[in-house]
Amino acid sequence: MFKLENIFKINYIALIIVTLLIVADIVTGLIKCYVGKSEKTDDGKFKSSIMRQCGFKKIAVIIFVICINVLTNYFNVDYLGNICYIYYIATEGLSVCENLNSIGIPVPGLISNLLKQKKKEGDENDSTNDRK
Repeated sequence: MFKLENIFKINYIALIIVTLLIVADIVTGLIKCYVGKSEKTDDGKFKSSIMRQCGFKKIAVIIFVICINVLTNYFNVDYLGNICYIYYIATEGLSVCENLNSIGIPVPGLISNLLKQKKKEGDENDSTNDRK
């Protein structure tokens, strides 16, 4: 039998991990701006409009993860929620490592290689978009 309270059961551990990684990403991003290494601005420093935009994106991620959790509980498909959690944990974790790498803190070789590959693919996409 379906119970309404089952819909609102939240995977708190996954939500806390995603939230902590988002906070770590924001903090390391602020440090990266402070030392003037941000790629999002011309001078590598703070820009309030970019900070606001990134803040809204992070809030949207948390809301999305909570909504996915409710939907997976309603439809009883836990694997979809797990896929969502793994995706955002990996994305935010890589973002933190990218920020740390940019400010000169060494990251493990495998992660460093992934970041170089991601940057290379991003540069190729940018050059392809410039030609269009």
